[in-house]
This record gives sequence, C-alpha cells and structure tokens, in this order.
Amino acid sequence: ERYEEEISVLRVEKDTLTADLGEAKAEVERLKRKVKKAGTVPSSSDVAHLQKRLKQAEAEVKALRVDKAGRKRAEDKLRSDLRVAENKLRQSKLEEARLRKRVSELSADVRIAERRRAASNGRERENRPYPRSPSYRSSR
Repeated sequence: ERYEEEISVLRVEKDTLTADLGEAKAEVERLKRKVKKAGTVPSSSDVAHLQKRLKQAEAEVKALRVDKAGRKRAEDKLRSDLRVAENKLRQSKLEEARLRKRVSELSADVRIAERRRAASNGRERENRPYPRSPSYRSSR
C-alpha cells in the first residue's frame, strides 16, 4: 500500500512534469515563431555594415542631386545660347533680305544708267559722223 501510494504520487508528479514539459515545448515553439516573425537580432557588425551602407546611399543621393542641379544649369545655359543663336540668325536673315533688296535697287539703277549712256552715245554718234564714213573723211 505504501508503494502504491508512492507510485500514485510519482504518477501525479510524472503527469505534472509531462504537462509542464508540454507547456515548455509550446512556449519554445511560440518564441521560435516570434523570433522568426521579428527576424534575427542583428549583431553589432551587421549594424555597423548597415550604417556604412546607409551613409554610402545618402552620399550617392546627394551626388545625384548635385549632378542633377549641374545638368539643369548646363541645360539652361544651352537653351540660352540657343535663343541667342536663333536671334542672331533671325537678324542675319533680315539683314540679308535688306541687302538683297538694296542690291536689286542698285542693279536697277545700273541698268537705267546703262540705257541712258547708250542713248546718249547713240545721239553723239548721230551728231558725230562715224570715222570710216565718207562724210567724216570729207570733213577732215
């Protein structure tokens, strides 16, 4: 009877320990899931590496901003130069048209002057006999 009592006490302890073990296993599984969900805790070297990488990325972003600003200034300067060149081209075309008009006026004046000279030469020839004509020789 005494042994049976000890056996029953041991069985109760065994059942209690088994229940505690089950709870502990469940707790371990729950903690494992929690760690897996949260991710591993980074080591200090990982943190340092990530901080270094972050600084590099920030420096790259800053460089891109500076590059973008420089590119924008260059584009603005090119646009300005293009506007200046277009204005010069427009002015030179206007100047060319003005000069063409002046050339046509002058060539018209030249044609008129040539006609007048030809007409006056013709009149002078009528007044003055041609050197080989008999009337010219007889007058000499």
